[in-house]
Amino acid sequence: MKPESGVLTIILWQTITIVVTALVTGAIADNWQASIIVLFGGLPAVIGSMILSRRVRKATSANAHVGMAYLYLALIERLGMTIVFLALGHIVFQFALLFMIVGLIAGQVGFVLGSINSKT
Repeated sequence: MKPESGVLTIILWQTITIVVTALVTGAIADNWQASIIVLFGGLPAVIGSMILSRRVRKATSANAHVGMAYLYLALIERLGMTIVFLALGHIVFQFALLFMIVGLIAGQVGFVLGSINSKT
């Protein structure tokens, strides 16, 4: 299995879990705006997976010290992007933090499921 297919599997699982969670949240809350907020909250998880994939690819082609620096850079980028997305959603768009965090958690669950599924 090529590494790109593993990344695509992870992103597919993340997308599925975020969309299903958004639909369930919208149905439970009886508010379809909640579904949009969950989708927005899941975006940092999917984009973060893409960033991590790029940095891991660069890290594997570098020596150990430079490779570790690439992985730390990916961590900082993902954390910063998540904070910016949550702040943007809450302050600018007036989205409820609870629904954004539900989407973020759904994306992380999708990351774990995709990781497990891409190794089997």
